[in-house]
Amino acid sequence: MSESQKIETLKADDDGVRKKIDDLKKIQSGLDKKSENYKLIDKMIKDLVVVSGKIKFQEKLLSDPKLEIRGTDGKIDPKLILGEGRIVLDPKDLKEIMTSGYFTQDTAHMGEIMKGIQKQIM
Repeated sequence: MSESQKIETLKADDDGVRKKIDDLKKIQSGLDKKSENYKLIDKMIKDLVVVSGKIKFQEKLLSDPKLEIRGTDGKIDPKLILGEGRIVLDPKDLKEIMTSGYFTQDTAHMGEIMKGIQKQIM
């Protein structure tokens, strides 16, 4: 399969995920916000948004081969993965980022959320 075919397949996959999100939102709009079904659908929507983000990131990687998350030394450079639509695909990469010292240099700036994530990974 060529790169352009892979990109088209990813776009079609994302379109399908987006349609499912829209369908779930329509169902959810008729439910009581406190109901279990509403909460379940809300979780499903959030999960699908994550899937859509992963698909878009894969598409970005294929369409922009210059996009790189590792520096010239071969180590992950957190500055290269921060930004809209960028995610970490491999949990080992996330662990490397969280333990690299980048996020621990200014814990006040990164906040309790980042320290909590780091604690969970460790």
